[in-house]
Amino acid sequence: MDRARFVAQQARPQLAASSPVVIGGVVSSTLLTLLVLPVLYRLAHRDREPAPEP
Repeated sequence: MDRARFVAQQARPQLAASSPVVIGGVVSSTLLTLLVLPVLYRLAHRDREPAPEP
């Protein structure tokens, strides 16, 4: 059990240093998906004619 505790103590600083990177990645991918992607889609498809109504 001492070896497992030693390994866990050694890994803590590395995990703590990577958590802001993970959180930043989640936030940035969410913003890109919800805000930037729809705007780019509208810009790319704005010159097309609307579908004819039946």
